Amino acid sequence: MKERITALVADMTGEAIDDGTPFMDAGIDSLASVELRTGLQKAFGVSLPSTVMFNYPSAAAMADFLLEEMTENQVSLS
Repeated sequence: MKERITALVADMTGEAIDDGTPFMDAGIDSLASVELRTGLQKAFGVSLPSTVMFNYPSAAAMADFLLEEMTENQVSLS
């Protein structure tokens, strides 16, 4: 899951990041956060609040949140 998230960020920024790098430090600004949120929703099949990038600011934090959301909503990765 962390690899998919970091790959999405790398596709957007052109830079590889590790799972602990804050999205803002990787070059994801407020406009790009909307695009990343949309990509994450499509990739993981869950609805995410507009503040998700600020509440879970790294791939590691986002993966933990997404895993919890997917478990709660009984969504599986394909």
